[in-house]
Amino acid sequence: MNRMKWSAGTLASAILLFAGLGVGAAHAAPSTVPVDTTPTLPVDTTPTVPAPSVPVPTPAQFSLPFMGAALTVTVTTGPGGNLADVAITPADGMVATKASPRAVVFTNADGSVKVSVKSKHGTQSVSAKAGSLAALQGPGSWTGDIFAVGAPVTVAYTVGTTADGGPELTVDNPGDPSAVVGEVQHRSEGAESSARVSITFTSADGQSRSLTISVKVEPVEDESDDDGTSSSIDPAAPPVVEASLRITLSRVRGVPVAADIAAGPKTWTGLLCDATPASIAYVLNADGTVSDVVATPASATVRADSNNTKVDVRWGDHERVRIRSRLNDGQITVNVEDRIRCKDAADPTVNVPTSVDASNGDDDGDDRDEQEADDHGGDSHGDDDQGDDEQHSGGNHGGGNGGGEGGNHGGGHGGGDGQDD
Repeated sequence: MNRMKWSAGTLASAILLFAGLGVGAAHAAPSTVPVDTTPTLPVDTTPTVPAPSVPVPTPAQFSLPFMGAALTVTVTTGPGGNLADVAITPADGMVATKASPRAVVFTNADGSVKVSVKSKHGTQSVSAKAGSLAALQGPGSWTGDIFAVGAPVTVAYTVGTTADGGPELTVDNPGDPSAVVGEVQHRSEGAESSARVSITFTSADGQSRSLTISVKVEPVEDESDDDGTSSSIDPAAPPVVEASLRITLSRVRGVPVAADIAAGPKTWTGLLCDATPASIAYVLNADGTVSDVVATPASATVRADSNNTKVDVRWGDHERVRIRSRLNDGQITVNVEDRIRCKDAADPTVNVPTSVDASNGDDDGDDRDEQEADDHGGDSHGDDDQGDDEQHSGGNHGGGNGGGEGGNHGGGHGGGDGQDD
C-alpha cells in the first residue's frame, strides 16, 4: 500500500552580519529566521487500490484412469466461476450431451462412458462412470491453481482394490508444504462400497481448500414395470454394478490465524460478469474489525454491520462480495465470499460435437455426491453461518473466496439474495 510521506523543510543557519559606520564599529541586529507555520498533515492510512488487471484464469486439469489409459479433462472458468472452455482427451467418439455455464456432460455413442464436469458456488468437480471398477483402476492426477496465485499444484493418485475386491485409493505427497493428506475412508454396505480421501491446502493468509478424490461401486438401479414388478434383471444373476470416480475441489474457507499476524491491509480481485476487473482493498484490524474499504469500479456500494466485522460490497443485483471477520481467543478468521452470479453467461466451448438431444435430468445423484464430498473435505461447517446471517446480522458478510455458498446468506436484502444461487 503506497502512503504519502511528508517531511518538514530544513531551516538555514542564521548568520550574524556586522557593518562599520563612520569611525568605530556598530553592531547590526541579527536577521530574523522565519518560522514555518504550515500545519503538518496526518499520514493517510486509507488503502490505495491500484488499477486492477484482468485475472488470467489458470485451467485445471483432471486426469482420470480409464480403460487402462488416461482420460484428461481440461477446465477453464470465467467470471462467476462459470465454465468457459472444457476439453476432453481423447475426444474420438465423444459427444457433449450437455453444455451449460455450470455443467458439461460427455458421453460416447453407446452411453457406456459418461464424464461430467461441474463448476458451481466455488467448487469444481469432474466425474467418470463405467461398468466396472476395473475400468477405473490405475494412476491419475489433478493439476490446478488452488488459491489463484499463479502457483499450480499437482496431486497424483492411484485407484486400486482392497483385499476383498472393494475400491482403494493411494495419494502421493503433493509436494506443497501446506498440504495435509487425510486418511482414506472406506465404506461398504451390501453391494455398495467406496473409498474417499481429502487433501487439504492452507495459505499463509488463512485460507483453506480441499481436494477430495472418491471411488464408488454400486448396483445399477433396476427399472420396474408399470405394475410395480421388476423384470429387467434376472433375480438369479449377479447384480449389475456401476463404478464412478470423482475429483472435487471445494470452495475456499477461512481458518483461524493469530490476530497480530492476520492484521494488515488485504486485497480481493476478480471479474464482474462483463469481464470488468474488480477489486476490494481493506484493512483488517487486530480487534477483528474491517475498515477503510475501497472498491473498484467505484460504482460499488459498501455496507457494513454495526460491529464492522461484516461488509457487503455490491456492484449489481447479482454481483457482490462479502467479507466476514471473526475474532475468537486471539485468533481471526476471515472469509471473503465471491457471489458473482452471471445469469446471462454464454455456454462454454467444447472440443467435441454437441447433441441436441441433451438430457439434463441426470445430475441429481452427482449433486448429492458433490455435497457429500464437500462435507468430507471439511467444508460443511461453513453452512452454519446461514442462520447467523439471515436471522441476526442482515446478511452483510461473506464466506470463502468463492465459498460459503452452502448457506444462502441473503437476509439483509429481504432474503432476495438467497435467490441469486
